[in-house]
Amino acid sequence: MPKNSMIFTEKSGIFYEIAILLLVIICKCAGSEKILKSDLKNVEKHISRKDCENLFEDFSRNTREAMGKEKFISLCKEMKGEVGSYIEELKNLFDRNWQKSIEGKDEKNSISVTYHASVTLNNGDVIEFVFEDGKWKIDSPLPDFYPNLTPKETIASFIKAFKAKRWDILTKFVPSNYSTEDDAKLLEKKWGEGEGWVKMNKLVMMIEQNKNLKTETDGSKATFKFAPGHSVEMVKEGGEWKILIIQ
Repeated sequence: MPKNSMIFTEKSGIFYEIAILLLVIICKCAGSEKILKSDLKNVEKHISRKDCENLFEDFSRNTREAMGKEKFISLCKEMKGEVGSYIEELKNLFDRNWQKSIEGKDEKNSISVTYHASVTLNNGDVIEFVFEDGKWKIDSPLPDFYPNLTPKETIASFIKAFKAKRWDILTKFVPSNYSTEDDAKLLEKKWGEGEGWVKMNKLVMMIEQNKNLKTETDGSKATFKFAPGHSVEMVKEGGEWKILIIQ
């Protein structure tokens, strides 16, 4: 929706209705913008207190229904650091690049307006907000913090998860043929410390330094050659890319 756009239904006496609508919008919009910062502070408070249940209520009705409370709380608890960084970006970007728009309608002189806002994060993600029940609510679901829908995403997510020692997240890159219930423990044992950590960390640093190199894809297989004699072999399973081997 274009910035500062307004939509309303054409009726007889439309100019009178538009005038009333504009007056309502001007009065209400000023108040709604004032509390945007306050509502973001509440979101930050819920993050800092690790209060996933109240954080769920900071999302819009439609978004809550789409995410589901149990799934959201589980994700929130597993990824508090990632969720916290996500909200931190919202705080840091409050005074930058906000787009606001207003939808209004007049049905038999019963006026209603809906306020929207969005902000673009440093990584390019756009987060939507809607003014609902007197509060600004996040109108976008939590992003996949470790996406693997493309080979490039898989490489970036693997680097991020390895550097954070998120062994639980790294299991999502294990092909189903090699996956077990103990994957996280096995990966931690293999790469968590000592020579295993030193060796893999060196490879990951090389991958990160050359992550913009082209990946060769052939159907459900992909190869990322990040240095002479070194590559990441990937396979596609159910729409997601898994890592077969890093050498």
